[in-house]
Amino acid sequence: MVIALVSALVCAALAAALAVQSHRTLSRLRSEADAAFTDLAAELRSRHELVPHVLASTQRYLGSARYEASNVATARHAARTATIGRRGLLRQARAENALSQALADIFRLVSEDPAGATDPTVTFVRAQVVDLADRVDSSVLRYNTAASRYMAKRGRPPFALMTGIFGFAPREEFVLEA
Repeated sequence: MVIALVSALVCAALAAALAVQSHRTLSRLRSEADAAFTDLAAELRSRHELVPHVLASTQRYLGSARYEASNVATARHAARTATIGRRGLLRQARAENALSQALADIFRLVSEDPAGATDPTVTFVRAQVVDLADRVDSSVLRYNTAASRYMAKRGRPPFALMTGIFGFAPREEFVLEA
């Protein structure tokens, strides 16, 4: 009788320890993914803030292609107003991809003008855009790595049980086109 009681208590203690450890692991991985997402959102905001400087420095070289500036402004607005949050990652990524394409189009048009290609202000702003693009890519990689580690752990036993009990929500990938 005593042996059965002790065995039951030991099993209950082991189950409780496993549950606590599983919860801690999932909480840590979720926090890492959320922190990486916060960093990504900050880099995206920095890129959005740079767009007016891009437009100001390239405006005189656009000539008859002023609609390109309008496309960049529209893409920036769409990227800034896209739902930022775990449920709006696909919409946000699409808006960011459109902004990247619009910026590439602006710089392509400006580089066709010899004066625009050598303008130091345009060169400086282009370097800032490239630097920010690299930082955004790095942040996307960090977020996607953290999110995939969380999602992989979330689906394995005994973590899957903790997911259901404590409501550990999934994290989507953030996909930017190259």
